Amino acid sequence: SSSSGSSRHGSSWPPLPADCRPFLPAQRFSIVSWNARSLFGAIVAPQHALKAKIRFVIKLVQQRDIVCIQEARGSEECFRALEREVFQLKGFASFMDNPHSGGCIIYVKPALRATLSDIRHRVLAEGRIHIIVLCNHTHTHAAHVVNIHSDPGIPIRSRRQHLDRVRHALLPRAQCS
Repeated sequence: SSSSGSSRHGSSWPPLPADCRPFLPAQRFSIVSWNARSLFGAIVAPQHALKAKIRFVIKLVQQRDIVCIQEARGSEECFRALEREVFQLKGFASFMDNPHSGGCIIYVKPALRATLSDIRHRVLAEGRIHIIVLCNHTHTHAAHVVNIHSDPGIPIRSRRQHLDRVRHALLPRAQCS
């Protein structure tokens, strides 16, 4: 069964079997990335703006297997409310304490989720960087999807720290045991 939702920064992956390798599914999957420029922040905007952005997200999920959204802004509550309202939206999110900045979401199309035994989620920087690991049914192969929202205003030192977190999280390469 696939897991859903958010995971706190600092969690570690479980140990790996020595023979776990990156996987290439029998059927290729498609990924798209979109900077929403305030998906949930549109709630304070006219109602038609929010509805247009949600329709666009639904269209992306229908057309692609994995949808990475940056600058969603909002909160876990906004994210869950949207999932309850729109059945095909099931994903993983990370938000900042300030609902007016950051926020990343990864949606995985239900058809792809059905082909996997597990999806692991890990937050590396709240509202900025998170990773999902797609695990095949035999837990011998994994594919990583990294969603990064890099604000140009972030100092270069912080950006380097973020990239170091990603590099560290991806070693070893698969986490499906």
